[in-house]
Amino acid sequence: MPEKILAAKELITSTTELKEIEPGYYAREVSSTYEEIEQRWLLVHSQQAHAREEKTLRKQVRKEFERAKIEITKLSHQDFDCEHDAHEQLRRWAQNLKYHHILTAQIAVRHVKQGRGRPRLNEPLEQKYRIQGELQEDAERIDQALMTKGRFIVATNELDHNKLTAKEMLFNYKEQQAVERGF
Repeated sequence: MPEKILAAKELITSTTELKEIEPGYYAREVSSTYEEIEQRWLLVHSQQAHAREEKTLRKQVRKEFERAKIEITKLSHQDFDCEHDAHEQLRRWAQNLKYHHILTAQIAVRHVKQGRGRPRLNEPLEQKYRIQGELQEDAERIDQALMTKGRFIVATNELDHNKLTAKEMLFNYKEQQAVERGF
């Protein structure tokens, strides 16, 4: 079941308790109606997939931090005409962060001479503003992302639990990969 479907996304992010159906696999059955078709969904959590996906997530968090550190350094060297523009640019930039947030943000005022050369004794200087900020990991967002790792949904239109048990649904799903690998 694709995770882009809202009901599937809600089920995967839910914190309901799962029962072990096979070593390393925990699951819970849910009845659902999708596209006016009665279905049984099996929410599965794989410990092995969770460990693998957690490692990938940690790598993504680290890469985002390194990239964001470079970008905030570039942003700190950029002059803004007013304090509001600097705050707005920082806010827009921070919206693109997935696993981090701005811990501290300050706007520093600089006095800059217009034009080239050395300023004269009583020449008026223009005020420019620069951003100074610190990043921090957003533990809540990372925990939410970790909660969905290693989870997937197997769906069937066989509603009879006696004909197709949860363990058989998982086994049939895992068997597909062996067949598809041959193509």
